[in-house]
Amino acid sequence: MTASLIDKMKALLTPIAPANDPAGGKSFIAPIVLVIINLLLYAAGIVCIIAIIYGGIMYIASNGDQAKVTKARGSIINGIISAVIVMLAIVAVRIIKNIFS
Repeated sequence: MTASLIDKMKALLTPIAPANDPAGGKSFIAPIVLVIINLLLYAAGIVCIIAIIYGGIMYIASNGDQAKVTKARGSIINGIISAVIVMLAIVAVRIIKNIFS
């Protein structure tokens, strides 16, 4: 019988440890990768907030010019969509973390 995808991924993240391994056979790479992924996701969230604020400032400064209003509205909408995607990615990372720990 073949192993499931989750079992294969667990095997990749958990190296075979020697008998005198102080880490007890636990992977030291997984927590580092998790920290890096979390930092990147939070940085992406900050970029989304900046895009929304920038779009708001552009909207205020448009002075009724329809082309500028459309560009500002697009920036705001793209920032909101990006923020939702980042939030879903954070949830996915936490679910995967819970599966493997």
